[in-house]
Amino acid sequence: LQQQAFAMGPWKSQAVQSPPERVLAVGADEMAENQYERDGSAVFAHRASWTSLDEWLPHEPDICYTSQGWKIASQSTVALPNRPDVQVALRSYEQAGRRLWVVFWYQIGSFTYSDRDGARPARRAYWGQHERPPLIKTVLQTLDDDPKGAKLLSLAGLIYDANAQL
Repeated sequence: LQQQAFAMGPWKSQAVQSPPERVLAVGADEMAENQYERDGSAVFAHRASWTSLDEWLPHEPDICYTSQGWKIASQSTVALPNRPDVQVALRSYEQAGRRLWVVFWYQIGSFTYSDRDGARPARRAYWGQHERPPLIKTVLQTLDDDPKGAKLLSLAGLIYDANAQL
């Protein structure tokens, strides 16, 4: 995850040191966090992967954000640009007059989902196989005004492609 994080098209990236309590809470086999910048916009990216976990939605973003005092202001499921079959969650959260825009998804190979129902086809595709690609959770967030998620989704498409290579 960390090696791929720096090559995301026009987005410039810098690694972020994850706080030990976040690493422990997520419980991933591997985790990478980066700050991406492009045209004055800043996006924080959190990616975590599990190779042997049987959990379908590890460290679910809605639970994480709301447990830290953020309230869900809007929620939808949207397609990645130029990929109508790849659905991701788009949320906005509010806290103390601030709004945070978030895109997240879970990915196994080319399968993506953001809820338990969406996980079924991805997991079913690997039933009976001795190996499967890692489960990767990707969360992108920005405080920039991004109601349609355009900034987040442009970066999400690049990260989706990188995840599919793992």
